[in-house]
Amino acid sequence: MLLQAEVRARISKDMKEEVTGILESMGIDTSLAIRIYFQEIINQGRLPFEWPTRRAVPEMTAARKSALSGKPMNATELDAAVAHIKLDKKD
Repeated sequence: MLLQAEVRARISKDMKEEVTGILESMGIDTSLAIRIYFQEIINQGRLPFEWPTRRAVPEMTAARKSALSGKPMNATELDAAVAHIKLDKKD
């Protein structure tokens, strides 16, 4: 497969370090993890995990609408989505 496109994302330094450590322990790098994630979106025709809907807050609702419409999320929406996903993991 010829890799011609580049994907860029802004995330916190802490998130990058945490994810990089987890991926390294699995023996893969960030680029491969993103390709796997994108391939699963293609395979399933949706996000490869359940999008949280419980305890919806205004920012989460906006983030979900953006994701479903295909529009990119702004930083506030993304932060709310990530925080909400972390909350769901603790349940």
